[in-house]
Amino acid sequence: MVFVEVWLDSSDLPSDLADMRTWLDKNAVDTTGFSYREQVDRILARIAFRTKAGAEAFAACFAGRVVSDIAPSPGANRFVAAHDPGIDRKRGGPE
Repeated sequence: MVFVEVWLDSSDLPSDLADMRTWLDKNAVDTTGFSYREQVDRILARIAFRTKAGAEAFAACFAGRVVSDIAPSPGANRFVAAHDPGIDRKRGGPE
């Protein structure tokens, strides 16, 4: 498994997550999970990918950093399986 870490602005979180979901769907890139750690005004998201190529493409698009073969950080608040019905897959995003 390969992970990508992306810093997100807390005030834009719903929009950022929708943009990421749209990109993943459009590019047919599979993820296996998601974890995050909150800070004062930003969030460090860690997304798990099945392939290194998918992780690298995602990181390039969202100014992320590829972190290979490590588990979610110990301070992560939540790890969500990629098939979690709570993940919004219907909002619009970048083209």
